[in-house]
Amino acid sequence: MADLPLRFDPLTIDKPHLITLSFSHYCELARWSMDISGIDYTEIAYAIGCHGGPISQLRQNESQLSTSSYPGEETAQGTERRKTAVPLVCMPDGSTLNDSWQILNHYCAALSDDWCEKFDRVLGPAVRRVLYHELLSGHNPDLVDRLFDGATEAEMAIMGNSKVQLGHVIKSLMAITDESSQRDRETIEAFFAECDALFDAHSDQDALALMPTAWWIAISSLSGLALATPEYGGKAWTAPLLEEHSARHQSWVGKMRDTRTGQLIVDYYRNHR
Repeated sequence: MADLPLRFDPLTIDKPHLITLSFSHYCELARWSMDISGIDYTEIAYAIGCHGGPISQLRQNESQLSTSSYPGEETAQGTERRKTAVPLVCMPDGSTLNDSWQILNHYCAALSDDWCEKFDRVLGPAVRRVLYHELLSGHNPDLVDRLFDGATEAEMAIMGNSKVQLGHVIKSLMAITDESSQRDRETIEAFFAECDALFDAHSDQDALALMPTAWWIAISSLSGLALATPEYGGKAWTAPLLEEHSARHQSWVGKMRDTRTGQLIVDYYRNHR
C-alpha cells in the first residue's frame, strides 16, 4: 500500500501537532490529556493503513520510538511497527512526545509505574483486540467505514477496495480469533473486578477523589470503546452507538456498564468529556 507524505512541516509549526488514528483509544488518551490542559493544538488524523509512511518520517531516530503498547506486538509481524505507532506530538521546538504516556505526563500528570504498566500492557491491548474483533465481524459494515471517518480523498484513493483485505491483515497482525476475543473479554472483566475491589475497600471515600485525574483519564480513555460511551473521541471522532453493535456485544457491554468501575467511567465521560 502506498505511503502518503506529511500534511505539515514539523520545522515550521507554531503550536503542538498531535498525530493520530482518530478512533484509537490510545490517541483518545493523548487527545483528552491535551484537551484538559487547555493547550491550543492541531490534530492530524490519518486513515488506518495510510499512516505508516508519515509517522515513520517523524520517528527518525531511536529516541523518538514509542515505548507504549502497539498493534502487532502480539506477533512477529509487528516488530517494526513501533516506528509507525500513534499517537505522537510534534512540538514547535522540534522535540516530540512519543506515546500516550509521555503526552499524559506532559499535559496532565504522571501515573505510577504500576498503574501505567497495567493500563498499557493489560487493559489497552485487550480492549483494542475486542473492538477490532467486533468491528471486523461483518455484523455491521458501516462500523468498518467508521474507521475511515475524516480520511482525505488521497487516503481513500489509496485504500480503494482494500478494506476487506485490511481487516484480514489486522486480525492476523494481532492474532485475533473468536477464542482470543473471549479471553480478552475475560481480561477486561478481571481488570474491572480489580478496580471494583479497590473502590469497595475504600467505600467510605468518594471514588473520584480516591484516584488522581490522570488515572481517570487513562482508564476512561482506554475503556471508552468497550463501554460504548457516546462522548468518546470528543469532537474528533463520532463513536458507534451501542445499538449499532451485535446483540452479543451489546449484552457484554451492558454487563460491563453494570460494574462499579463501568458506572464510574460512563459517568466520568458524561461529566468531564
